[in-house]
Amino acid sequence: MNRRKKNIIILLSIVFGILLLLVLILREKEEYKKISHEEKNISLLIENKKNLSGKNIKKTMVKLYYKNVFFKGGPLKVITPEVREVEGSENFREFAHILFNELKSKPKGRGLREVIPENAILKQIFKKNSTLFLDFSPEIIPQKGTDILGEVAIVYSIVNTFSENFIDVKGIKILIDGREKKTFSGHLDISGTLKFNSDCVAGSGTGKVIEEENLN
Repeated sequence: MNRRKKNIIILLSIVFGILLLLVLILREKEEYKKISHEEKNISLLIENKKNLSGKNIKKTMVKLYYKNVFFKGGPLKVITPEVREVEGSENFREFAHILFNELKSKPKGRGLREVIPENAILKQIFKKNSTLFLDFSPEIIPQKGTDILGEVAIVYSIVNTFSENFIDVKGIKILIDGREKKTFSGHLDISGTLKFNSDCVAGSGTGKVIEEENLN
């Protein structure tokens, strides 16, 4: 083998060695980046977990009205309040959703039962002066229908709950799918603004009674 061939082989060996070294360096860099990215993600998760665990979630006591299955105290005494601690919110819309979700949940009190259909949705909430407008999906009305006592239980579990827990609200306007309805499900008049009613509450309380003209 002449000298020129030897030099070419040596040069090719050097070039190959350099290329191999570059490949190894690049691969190591990629691995380092991957590890660094994973470590960063883990650090963020740990930090978020710390923030969440240390977050001071404000709690507040609310009064929720559920159906009283024993109807104690009179023929229209169909709902009873239950005091519960829930997550609070300074945003009235967010707080309204919290109340509504609690109303759909099972009460703790013996003889009480939730009357809001599980698939009902509180679509919109807005206030005008001292009136709170609550717009529900059509599922708020039970599919099988209900009698007058059933309507009173559903409507005033909502009206009394929201009246009690919004101190600046004096009336509740119920809308179904963005529209006014004359009656809830054929019996109870909901065309006007509804106010807290003690007449349908088992136990003592204050508030206006259900007027006869509201019962069709």
